Amino acid sequence: PSSPRASEFFKNIGSTQDLSAKMARSCASDLENGEIVALDGTRLDSFSENISLAAVGKRKDGTFGPQVNLSILLNVRTGAIVSYRAYGGNVNDISTLNDLRHLWSDIGISEKEPVILMDRGYPSQKEFIDLDRDGFKFLIGARASMSVIKKIIDERNSDFYDQKYYLRNQRCYGVKDKCTVKNEGRSTIVRSYVFRSPGKEMTQTDELLNALDAFSKGWSKKYDDPSYAKSPLLKFFKNPVKGQPLEIDQDVLSYECYGLGYFGLVGNVDIPLLGALDRYRQRNEVEIAFKLMFQNLM
Repeated sequence: PSSPRASEFFKNIGSTQDLSAKMARSCASDLENGEIVALDGTRLDSFSENISLAAVGKRKDGTFGPQVNLSILLNVRTGAIVSYRAYGGNVNDISTLNDLRHLWSDIGISEKEPVILMDRGYPSQKEFIDLDRDGFKFLIGARASMSVIKKIIDERNSDFYDQKYYLRNQRCYGVKDKCTVKNEGRSTIVRSYVFRSPGKEMTQTDELLNALDAFSKGWSKKYDDPSYAKSPLLKFFKNPVKGQPLEIDQDVLSYECYGLGYFGLVGNVDIPLLGALDRYRQRNEVEIAFKLMFQNLM
């Protein structure tokens, strides 16, 4: 048969026999209790008119194009894929989590009480509560701007410069705290693990200052360029005027630099700071899996 007919044939078989769900249940049954699994997603450019999920989405380089969003859940101990799901290219990662959570419950993953590792593209306080309610343990990367992380940075800032909180051989400081997150009348208790890396802070500060310099130099020639008119870097300048030199707002810049060098984790697991770091680093296994898959595929 032709390629489209063959694809249609296998798609119909899969739909009729519910093969995807059966495979996922089988993989879930192989999980050990308390297993560590990692979730990640990737986007693939797709220009085929025969792929209905292909939709215009934003690439990592800021450009747009037709894509498919693929999410996989990986057993970090064995490297085996536990479940996968494909979404339209216009669906962001955080929007997939509600669907994935229901899939994991349906195939029995929650019964094994795994710890799910996710990167900072997924979290929201609502999802923290939903994951906890459905019996999932999680450890999720969080931006320094997230309220539960920012609160610790602001209220315990001096601790991030105190040798008592220095994590030896990790080249960073760490602070652990507990708080209650709330959403729509529901709540749950989470632990926040916040780290400050002086080396990362200096690197990020250099990158920001260099970006501002390059933006300023191009302003007189490119202020009509849409990428300049909508650039997030504009907030660092005082009253930018077309044709006039840019002046940096030092207060805004200083406040931005104050938050550089920090990274955080949020979870409903209670473990030491070093344990949280080591466990989260295991999420790298799912990124390796993607690279191996697509290196051979392409």
